Amino acid sequence: MEPEDTQLKEDIKTTVNYIKQHGVEFENKLLEDERFSFIKKDDPLHEYYTKLMNEPTDTVSGEDNDRKSEREIARPPDFLFSQYDTGISRRDMEVIKLTARYYAKDKSIVEQMISKDGEARLNFMNSSHPLHKTFTDFVAQYKQVYSFTGQEIKKSKRTILDNCFERAQYWEFEKDKDREHDKLVELCKIQFAAIPWDKFTQVAKFSIPEDTEIFEGSLDLEQMRLRRVQTGIKLFDSIKPTNEEEKIVSDQGKQKGGDSKGKKRKIRAVGETRLKKSKK
Repeated sequence: MEPEDTQLKEDIKTTVNYIKQHGVEFENKLLEDERFSFIKKDDPLHEYYTKLMNEPTDTVSGEDNDRKSEREIARPPDFLFSQYDTGISRRDMEVIKLTARYYAKDKSIVEQMISKDGEARLNFMNSSHPLHKTFTDFVAQYKQVYSFTGQEIKKSKRTILDNCFERAQYWEFEKDKDREHDKLVELCKIQFAAIPWDKFTQVAKFSIPEDTEIFEGSLDLEQMRLRRVQTGIKLFDSIKPTNEEEKIVSDQGKQKGGDSKGKKRKIRAVGETRLKKSKK
């Protein structure tokens, strides 16, 4: 029985391809996963799964090969009249658009207005202003609108339709690429789940003498890292200094350790000193 769900059908085909590539062990591993219940003989979809397993590999992967051979589609240009900074206030946008409209029609009018009144709100016409690019974009748009005549607009209908078709083709192509990427991620997950993590390979072995009573602890990697900035670690007391600076630091540590012991002192009992003074 062939499944009605298109996605389920694609999953079964993908699983069949992987089992053919990796062998029966891969199939046995998937038997434990409920998502691949169609592998079991008592499942209604097992007949369709067996049918695909008996088909030649080229037939099963024919659709995938067609997708891979599909030519790349170039990204269409951005929309000219809808790409602008949306973080501008409505009032400022109206001023920029109106100025760009007059500038595209006759820029001398705007230049005369600036030189006469010194309008501060038109500072965006300076190249150093943050909104200058938005202004120049609108100027280019208005110039293109003014350059078209009625006859040219009628002739450009076919061009507009062709551009719309190419844009729709690109969107479908991008959707196919996203689906292929999602499928690849799913296949990687399946391959990872098929790894026999309970089987290990012995690389090497070592023996411990029977008369050994005390086992040395493992190396303290954190202490080994601190050895570069601290030389007085007990773990490395047996290591000789490799340079003069370490030797000096080591000697200073020993001297301080000797001074801390101090001289031998006789400790008297409580009240003994006071009794001796009273006898005198």
